[in-house]
Amino acid sequence: MKDIRTETLEFPAGYFGLVTMTTQAGYAIEVTITDQNGTQLFYAQRSSSNPIPTITGTFITLTDNPTVTIRCDDSTDLDVRYEQLTISNNDDSLITRDYVFVAEDWTDYDYNDLFLSVSAWQHNSGT
Repeated sequence: MKDIRTETLEFPAGYFGLVTMTTQAGYAIEVTITDQNGTQLFYAQRSSSNPIPTITGTFITLTDNPTVTIRCDDSTDLDVRYEQLTISNNDDSLITRDYVFVAEDWTDYDYNDLFLSVSAWQHNSGT
Protein backbone atom coordinates (compact mmCIF):
# COMPACT_ATOMS: atom_id res chain seq x y z
CA MET A 1 0.00 0.00 0.00
CA LYS A 2 1.45 3.37 -1.00
CA ASP A 3 0.47 6.56 0.76
CA ILE A 4 1.52 9.79 -0.93
CA ARG A 5 0.93 13.45 -0.10
CA THR A 6 1.74 16.30 -2.50
CA GLU A 7 1.80 20.07 -1.92
CA THR A 8 2.72 23.02 -4.09
CA LEU A 9 5.43 25.26 -2.68
CA GLU A 10 4.51 28.80 -3.60
CA PHE A 11 7.68 30.64 -4.52
CA PRO A 12 9.00 31.97 -7.83
CA ALA A 13 11.71 30.78 -10.19
CA GLY A 14 15.22 31.81 -9.29
CA TYR A 15 14.81 31.46 -5.53
CA PHE A 16 17.37 29.55 -3.45
CA GLY A 17 15.94 26.58 -1.54
CA LEU A 18 17.19 24.97 1.65
CA VAL A 19 15.78 21.62 2.81
CA THR A 20 16.20 19.96 6.21
CA MET A 21 14.68 16.52 6.82
CA THR A 22 14.72 13.87 9.52
CA THR A 23 12.59 10.93 10.61
CA GLN A 24 11.74 9.02 13.74
CA ALA A 25 9.89 6.25 11.95
CA GLY A 26 10.01 2.53 11.45
CA TYR A 27 8.89 2.92 7.85
CA ALA A 28 10.92 4.43 5.03
CA ILE A 29 9.73 7.94 4.17
CA GLU A 30 10.66 9.57 0.85
CA VAL A 31 10.67 13.28 0.08
CA THR A 32 10.98 14.57 -3.48
CA ILE A 33 10.87 18.17 -4.68
CA THR A 34 10.38 18.72 -8.40
CA ASP A 35 9.91 21.78 -10.55
CA GLN A 36 7.09 22.27 -13.05
CA ASN A 37 9.22 20.65 -15.79
CA GLY A 38 9.58 17.48 -13.71
CA THR A 39 13.22 18.17 -12.86
CA GLN A 40 14.14 16.68 -9.49
CA LEU A 41 15.48 19.41 -7.19
CA PHE A 42 15.76 17.31 -4.01
CA TYR A 43 15.33 13.65 -3.11
CA ALA A 44 15.92 11.78 0.14
CA GLN A 45 14.68 8.56 1.70
CA ARG A 46 15.12 7.81 5.37
CA SER A 47 14.03 5.07 7.78
CA SER A 48 15.35 5.65 11.26
CA SER A 49 13.96 6.11 14.74
CA ASN A 50 17.03 8.22 15.59
CA PRO A 51 16.58 11.76 14.23
CA ILE A 52 20.33 12.37 14.04
CA PRO A 53 21.91 12.95 11.58
CA THR A 54 19.57 15.11 9.57
CA ILE A 55 19.52 15.26 5.78
CA THR A 56 20.01 18.64 4.16
CA GLY A 57 20.00 19.86 0.60
CA THR A 58 19.89 22.99 -1.51
CA PHE A 59 18.48 23.93 -4.89
CA ILE A 60 17.66 26.91 -7.09
CA THR A 61 14.21 26.92 -8.64
CA LEU A 62 14.05 27.06 -12.43
CA THR A 63 10.27 27.44 -12.59
CA ASP A 64 7.64 28.89 -10.28
CA ASN A 65 5.98 26.79 -7.59
CA PRO A 66 7.85 23.51 -7.21
CA THR A 67 6.03 20.51 -5.77
CA VAL A 68 6.96 18.51 -2.67
CA THR A 69 5.89 14.87 -2.55
CA ILE A 70 6.00 12.88 0.70
CA ARG A 71 5.69 9.13 0.25
CA CYS A 72 5.55 6.20 2.65
CA ASP A 73 4.98 2.88 0.89
CA ASP A 74 4.28 0.98 4.12
CA SER A 75 1.78 3.40 5.64
CA THR A 76 -1.91 3.04 4.91
CA ASP A 77 -2.80 6.41 6.44
CA LEU A 78 0.02 8.96 6.19
CA ASP A 79 -1.14 12.08 8.03
CA VAL A 80 0.84 15.16 6.97
CA ARG A 81 0.40 18.58 8.58
CA TYR A 82 2.13 21.78 7.54
CA GLU A 83 2.32 25.51 8.08
CA GLN A 84 4.01 28.25 6.14
CA LEU A 85 5.62 31.54 7.07
CA THR A 86 5.96 34.36 4.56
CA ILE A 87 8.13 37.44 4.95
CA SER A 88 7.52 40.20 2.43
CA ASN A 89 9.23 43.47 1.59
CA ASN A 90 7.56 46.87 2.00
CA ASP A 91 6.27 46.61 -1.58
CA ASP A 92 4.75 43.14 -0.80
CA SER A 93 7.39 41.35 -2.88
CA LEU A 94 8.43 38.00 -1.45
CA ILE A 95 11.62 37.92 0.61
CA THR A 96 11.27 34.38 1.96
CA ARG A 97 8.68 31.65 2.32
CA ASP A 98 9.22 28.78 4.74
CA TYR A 99 7.27 25.53 5.03
CA VAL A 100 7.39 23.09 7.95
CA PHE A 101 5.87 19.64 7.48
CA VAL A 102 5.34 16.95 10.12
CA ALA A 103 3.92 13.50 9.48
CA GLU A 104 2.40 10.56 11.29
CA ASP A 105 2.77 7.17 9.58
CA TRP A 106 0.83 5.03 12.04
CA THR A 107 -1.74 5.49 14.80
CA ASP A 108 0.11 6.96 17.80
CA TYR A 109 -0.44 10.57 16.56
CA ASP A 110 2.79 11.98 17.92
CA TYR A 111 3.69 13.49 14.50
CA ASN A 112 7.38 12.79 14.95
CA ASP A 113 7.76 10.36 12.05
CA LEU A 114 8.87 13.08 9.63
CA PHE A 115 10.12 16.62 10.14
CA LEU A 116 10.67 18.53 6.91
CA SER A 117 11.57 22.18 6.51
CA VAL A 118 11.73 23.86 3.09
CA SER A 119 12.81 27.49 2.91
CA ALA A 120 13.23 29.66 -0.16
CA TRP A 121 14.50 33.18 -0.48
CA GLN A 122 15.81 35.55 -3.11
CA HIS A 123 18.88 34.22 -4.89
CA ASN A 124 21.80 36.54 -5.55
CA SER A 125 23.57 35.23 -8.63
CA GLY A 126 26.52 37.54 -8.04
CA THR A 127 25.93 39.50 -11.22
